[in-house]
Amino acid sequence: MTLEENQFVAPGAAVLTLADDSILEISVPLDSREARNWLRFKDEGANPADAWFRDLEPVPVEIRWTEDPEGHVWEGIAHRVEKFDEQTRTVTVAVRILGGNAQRRDADSLPLVQGMFCEVRIPGKAIEGAYRIPASAVSFDGLAYLAVDGRLKTIRLTRAINIGEEAVITEGLNPGDILVTTRLVNPLENTALEIVNSTSSQSGGAPGGPAEPVPATEGGAATP
Repeated sequence: MTLEENQFVAPGAAVLTLADDSILEISVPLDSREARNWLRFKDEGANPADAWFRDLEPVPVEIRWTEDPEGHVWEGIAHRVEKFDEQTRTVTVAVRILGGNAQRRDADSLPLVQGMFCEVRIPGKAIEGAYRIPASAVSFDGLAYLAVDGRLKTIRLTRAINIGEEAVITEGLNPGDILVTTRLVNPLENTALEIVNSTSSQSGGAPGGPAEPVPATEGGAATP
């Protein structure tokens, strides 16, 4: 209520706001390039006569309260695309949570309510044959270094996305490559190398997230 007893009300003034808390929604803005690369749309769903996004796949979405990301976790679904902002070049996705799923789970937890700042994790498309490497091992313009026959070789990698302090690489690495993860200063091509730490690793498809490939790290040899 926005009124007090015996208060006069002008025509058109807001008197009462009603809210249906049986269904909650979180609006999540995404960079349009990330939305194009990672959002999972249905093959069918949009009206052919409408110039709008196809329906999203209703994938489970993880919601974490930023004040307690480990203790307060809820599950919702990716519901629809709300809008496209031409100024910020963002696509806003509506994540829907049923009221029952937003309730507290024990006496020490809080329910998910309006006004909470949350982190939302939306599973994206899978990546086949990708590698997860330390982000510091690849430069801003995609350059990285391999140890080939004990010597330094410069290569160019295609980075799909960064996840925390790691980069997901889709092109440029092959099984058996030994990636140099030590940050180099003024590297010279064909410089003789001494490999201090070499760890074997694997590549594989991502099982549902924006990318969850198995890492090729620590100057390790990438294997199938």
